[in-house]
Amino acid sequence: MKLLKRVLAVTVMVLSVLLIILLVAGIVGNWIANKALTDAAVQVLTGVDTVLGRTEQALTRLDTAVGNARDRVDAFDENVATAGENFVENPVLLTALAERLDLGIGPAVDEVRGTVQTIRETALAAQNTVQALNALPFISIGGSVAEESKLQTLSDGVASLTEGVQEIRGGVREAKAGASTAVASVLGRGTSRLDAGLASIETVRSGYGIQVSALRTQVSELKSALTFWLDVVSVVSTLALLWLIFAHVVTFVYGLSLFKGENLFARWIGNPAQ
Repeated sequence: MKLLKRVLAVTVMVLSVLLIILLVAGIVGNWIANKALTDAAVQVLTGVDTVLGRTEQALTRLDTAVGNARDRVDAFDENVATAGENFVENPVLLTALAERLDLGIGPAVDEVRGTVQTIRETALAAQNTVQALNALPFISIGGSVAEESKLQTLSDGVASLTEGVQEIRGGVREAKAGASTAVASVLGRGTSRLDAGLASIETVRSGYGIQVSALRTQVSELKSALTFWLDVVSVVSTLALLWLIFAHVVTFVYGLSLFKGENLFARWIGNPAQ
């Protein structure tokens, strides 16, 4: 009977030691996993924020490009209004307008077109990532930076700018060839297209920046919340594992008591009589 007790005691102690080692390894693995998950989450959300930041920068450049184009169009309008219908009689004016178109309005429109394309690409990239994140449990990022209607309005505005430049260039070409005498009205239609295109782009731009800024705020808050709750889960699981370690330490001491045939708990608390 005494031998059986000793065998049982050794078995209990060995199992307790093994479980304690596993639980300690679990605590270490818990914090390793915490760091890996936190780093991965931060990396993904930082990537989203970076793309949204590029979109914001592109929107700022769009403001500058639209303002620049607006100044060029206004200056062109003033020149057309000053010249009236004297273009046919004074081909120098036509040459000057052609140069202003090629060196002023044309490059400004190209800058607007390129910036709108950048906004479209970055917005779609950000939206795809946000949708992937929203597919995960407990994650919800509201809002959109790639609404098709707004992107289409930007594209339509760029198309209007392109058509306006083409119409002005065609009017100047016809006037130089003597095929048209109503040059001012043709140029006026072209600048009206340019004004309409710039106005539609400005309308979309005014609300787009607010959306992007709000989305960046949500991403930042989500990053903080994820890291916080990952730490909470790790702390709680660590406390639970420590409690299990304590329980197995008690079990080990119980096994050691059986092996030695004495109550070690009573001795350690200062009551050897029990």
